[in-house]
Amino acid sequence: MLNNAAADAACDVYVASISPAPADGGAAIRASMRPLFRAIYAGIVTNAVVVPTALVWPGGNAPLPVTGTGTIT
Repeated sequence: MLNNAAADAACDVYVASISPAPADGGAAIRASMRPLFRAIYAGIVTNAVVVPTALVWPGGNAPLPVTGTGTIT
């Protein structure tokens, strides 16, 4: 699901991956980056195209076709 919770989790993972770790545990970076991550996720949801049928690779040999339900929450 692409929502604020997912964006916040992605931001947390990003901050946790910074090496060397920030002195304040990344709190300031996390606070400043959250709006950016949320905006990116909102843009993905706004511009996403959900296909109501299965997608297959050219040649029809996709082992796991992607399907869409028509909504993103």
